[in-house]
Amino acid sequence: MSGSNEILKEQGSSCKNCCNVQELISVCRDLIQTVNTQNEVMVQIMNQNNELIAQVLDDDEDEEQYLSD
Repeated sequence: MSGSNEILKEQGSSCKNCCNVQELISVCRDLIQTVNTQNEVMVQIMNQNNELIAQVLDDDEDEEQYLSD
């Protein structure tokens, strides 16, 4: 009987590890989704910054033309 008890313990341990792996996969998926969302926000911020920089550069050029006239 002790042999069958060891097998049951091993199976229980395997199932526990399996559950831990499933939890780990779930956490990793959540982290990936969070990173993807953060990346999307960063892209929006960078695009807005680029637009603002372009506006500032255009304004500077307009001022230079106005002052040279």
